[in-house]
Amino acid sequence: MITHVVMWNLNGDRDESANIVMSEFRSMPDEIPQIASLEVGINLPSEYSNRDLVLISRHRSFEEFMEYQAHPYHEKVKSIVTPYLRDRTSVDFSD
Repeated sequence: MITHVVMWNLNGDRDESANIVMSEFRSMPDEIPQIASLEVGINLPSEYSNRDLVLISRHRSFEEFMEYQAHPYHEKVKSIVTPYLRDRTSVDFSD
């Protein structure tokens, strides 16, 4: 299993941006069969955090992860959410 973790800060009104981005991300599993599971959440207010939003997706193999990355629906979602996001950081690992 491959786990993909991505975190961002939000541009503009935090709640409005979060709602738009989370809605788009949550639509992906219905359109991209290479996603085994997907979680997305807004950070709780804390002095120990430095990102607003996280996406965690899991993929059955590295090949499926790469297919997800190149999937046209993933590209469409990225184009919609990019204006609302900044300061991207990510990690991918095999578990």
